[in-house]
Amino acid sequence: MLHIRWWILWIGMLAQQLSPAQQKSYIDSLNSVVRNASHDSTRVKALHKLFLEYEYTDSIRAIKSLEQALILASKINYKSGLVRILTCYGYFAEDYENYSLAVHYHKQALEITKNNIYEVNSTHPYENLGLNYEQMGNYAEALKYYFRALRLRERLQDMRGIAEGHDNIGTIYSDLGKFELSLKHYNLSLEYHKKINYTKGVALAYNNIGILYKRMGQLDKALECQLKGLEMKKAIQDESGISLSYTNLGNIYIQQGKCKKALEMHLASLEIRLRKKDLLGIAGCYCNLGTTYTCLRNYKQARNNLAEAKNMGLQMRHKELLHETYLSLSRLDSLTGNYKDSYQNYLTGIAYGDSLSNEVILKKSTESQLSYEYEKKEAVA
Repeated sequence: MLHIRWWILWIGMLAQQLSPAQQKSYIDSLNSVVRNASHDSTRVKALHKLFLEYEYTDSIRAIKSLEQALILASKINYKSGLVRILTCYGYFAEDYENYSLAVHYHKQALEITKNNIYEVNSTHPYENLGLNYEQMGNYAEALKYYFRALRLRERLQDMRGIAEGHDNIGTIYSDLGKFELSLKHYNLSLEYHKKINYTKGVALAYNNIGILYKRMGQLDKALECQLKGLEMKKAIQDESGISLSYTNLGNIYIQQGKCKKALEMHLASLEIRLRKKDLLGIAGCYCNLGTTYTCLRNYKQARNNLAEAKNMGLQMRHKELLHETYLSLSRLDSLTGNYKDSYQNYLTGIAYGDSLSNEVILKKSTESQLSYEYEKKEAVA
């Protein structure tokens, strides 16, 4: 079954939904500030906001805004501005999946924030570095920076930050197959989110714990956690979260052999994805529905849904989706006696899997890199 992983990048502000006319007016006002402001620090702030406006719509103007802001911030030694701009350079590199370049910029931001005056901001370089090393498959470095971020959050008594820090660490340990350590950190994340009554965080923690229990083969506990998370997401009307919970529940029901319940969940997830025009989510739902209809022995519907998933995956060039879809087609072909097609789809699915990072090799190499320092911390904590 296909699991769609969600990444949340914190950039210090929430983007406002503006009409085209409102957005143009807002950009014009920022450009006016850049031209007319009496203080360079004010210009830097305006250029930073211009970057955020252009980041996903006009890469040339986005990078020019950063270049101009960096020159001005360097000229007046505006350190908090430098941190903000270097961090945005890092985000821009992440947008193009150039994680090594992103690390370069986030480390430059970190050098500035090492001064205690900027300690509050220095959490972000640590977390950004952890995220990028995780994306690069370097789990040892990711853990190092996630732990540093967590210790800083603890000193600042930032309860939500502590919860998110434990969540990040739990995810790394889960990817490494260290399930008990992962469960420990996910439960700590849940505990801290409950302390501050952050419903969305509690729901996310239940979601992660449920996925982990499923990987551990403890399906009843997995189901219990996912149902708790779903209830909370409904309470706060988190549609994307609700859809994800339906997907996770459907995958558990499939593993339990409860195919009709699985179908109900995956159809409910698809309905939300279609309404939100979430193309990757829609494709993932079609893949899951193909597996579910195979479970129900409705092979015609299974093939139709898997064909939709395959076509969308090819259009998006999404390797993980294609890996899962071709393997599902292989299983379907085998059950319907199309052994030649089954073999060919299996080879294609494996090829897409091989083009992704080799998880077995990665796990062995990263586990050998994990320092005794972090193992010791976990043993005595």
